[in-house]
Amino acid sequence: MNFDLTDEQRMLQEAARELLSSRLSSDRIRELAESEHALADDLWRETSEMGWHGIVVSEQSSGQGLGTVELSVLMEQLGYALAPGPFFSNALAALALEAAATDEQRERYLAPLAVGEKRGTLALWDRGGGWTPDDIRLEPERANGGYVLRGEKLFVFDAAVADFLIVGATEGRRFIVDRQSDGVEIVPTPALDATRKQYAVKLDGVKVADDAALETDGA
Repeated sequence: MNFDLTDEQRMLQEAARELLSSRLSSDRIRELAESEHALADDLWRETSEMGWHGIVVSEQSSGQGLGTVELSVLMEQLGYALAPGPFFSNALAALALEAAATDEQRERYLAPLAVGEKRGTLALWDRGGGWTPDDIRLEPERANGGYVLRGEKLFVFDAAVADFLIVGATEGRRFIVDRQSDGVEIVPTPALDATRKQYAVKLDGVKVADDAALETDGA
């Protein structure tokens, strides 16, 4: 069995290393790490044009339709370059949506994410909870044909620059919550790695419709 990268994967690796090395000097990395959000808008636009944010997204949803090996190649180069910003958190949101989004959610969230027009992140771990899916404690409340979410999620990467959050709830349920929704509060929290900003997300009676729920079979 051959575990070497394919020619196409090596081309991706080399292109990513060349771009990142030319855009991210030590001074630029330090400047971004010390900024509020560690987000370089120019680099985000350029990587969007190269299709990085849709690398694991199907072509039907405006992505490249590649796989986790290609994503791993890209993440390796981002790590090698110490690239600040929401690349990793956004990729996790893409994987979650690709696995479990409805057709409407794909059009509204996944396709814009794939081309860099929207960003997402995961908000899974509850204050006082553990680290496995079974430890998620947020219990959605049924109300007016939708749900109300109350709780606090910790260790949410890049929440302040995400357009939407994928919020974990009990019984394997996941809900897409727009960051600007009433009742959502984003609170910066300390982190050792300043290139990846970390937050607590407080949900105080956040209302979501039925169609905000991901399909549980895929998630």
